[in-house]
Amino acid sequence: MRRTRRRTASVVATVAMVLALAPALAVADDTDNGANGVVHWEGHGSEELPCPGGIHWIFTAGDVESATLTFNGVTYEPTKHVGAIHFETPGATTADEIDAFVTYTGESQQGQMILTISNCLEVPEPEVGDLQVVKTVEGDDAPEGVTFGFTVVCEDGTDESFTLAGGASETILGITAGVECTVTETDTGGADTVMVDGVEGVSTTVVIVADQMATVTFTNVFDDEVVPEVGALQVVKTVEGDDAPEGVTFGFTVVCEDGTDESFTLAGGASETILGITAGVECTVTETDTGGADTVMVDGVEGDSTTVVIVADQVLDVAFTNIWEDIGVLPGAEVAPTGPAVVPTAPAAPAVPTEVLGVAQRAGVAPAVGALAVTGADTGAALVLGLLTLLLGAALLSAGRSAGRGRGRTG
Repeated sequence: MRRTRRRTASVVATVAMVLALAPALAVADDTDNGANGVVHWEGHGSEELPCPGGIHWIFTAGDVESATLTFNGVTYEPTKHVGAIHFETPGATTADEIDAFVTYTGESQQGQMILTISNCLEVPEPEVGDLQVVKTVEGDDAPEGVTFGFTVVCEDGTDESFTLAGGASETILGITAGVECTVTETDTGGADTVMVDGVEGVSTTVVIVADQMATVTFTNVFDDEVVPEVGALQVVKTVEGDDAPEGVTFGFTVVCEDGTDESFTLAGGASETILGITAGVECTVTETDTGGADTVMVDGVEGDSTTVVIVADQVLDVAFTNIWEDIGVLPGAEVAPTGPAVVPTAPAAPAVPTEVLGVAQRAGVAPAVGALAVTGADTGAALVLGLLTLLLGAALLSAGRSAGRGRGRTG
């Protein structure tokens, strides 16, 4: 009975000792049979964590032929294999972020395979590059003393703002290699065109390369001012006709394709000249107030509007002529005759009967036969007839007396 108790106590002590040593031993995978297998990390060396720069691992496994470490899904080859096998996994790591195991091949002492965190790796200095922004200006019309605004924003947190004059540059050092940086010209200074490395625009993106300087060139172009060719237009006003009212003025507008828009008034004999109209454009000139003229002529053609094309370095004349026609004789008004006097012709005298002519001739009276030149109208004709009647009566009387004397002698 006592022997049984002693043996039981011995077994319990042995188990307790094994359990006490358990943290120092790796728990082998089911495939661990001393030749080829997998060993998981069981927390050995966790007191080193966290490791900002990464972890240096040691796998103690005797004389295994080869091994790889899988850390958070990424497989790493050994960095050294002299007795123990060494691995390094870069990058900041905490205890909550570790899932690690070793896969090995070859013979190893059963139960002696341990994966341990040896120490933390130093935080490596990041690879960096630089960025230079260069400002150039082109064109004679660039304003003097002007500066141009810029921003540089990178994925590593770099955020810079600055201004540059033409011909100047700005260099930003220590930008993390591999990140993108966006460079933008925020103030172009009123340039007509902005080019970035030969491409029109005000912004570009570059990738920083380790130990190199990226250069971005912004060119602001100020186009030379082009002075357009111009001409002029003159509107001339004339008035014709005695009935034109005195002091009247005439309204005009001039509207051109280049934006010229003028309104003015002119009296007869006056003119208006509009300078600096762009050559080649059309201008429409209209008389908006004719002053009541009977007829309006524009450059000899009846109408109150015309269109002309402006010629460089020339003055185009547009002549408007307003005509008032004479009114004429009002009913009942006396008008002095004009031109040579007209003498009316009297009507022909009536023919004298033949019997009368014979009597008159025997009596020694020779009445005039035919038309008598008279002045006047119908009264002259009546006078002629009266004289003829008197002459005829005298002739008859003389003939009667002669006949009486002849009868007396006979008897």
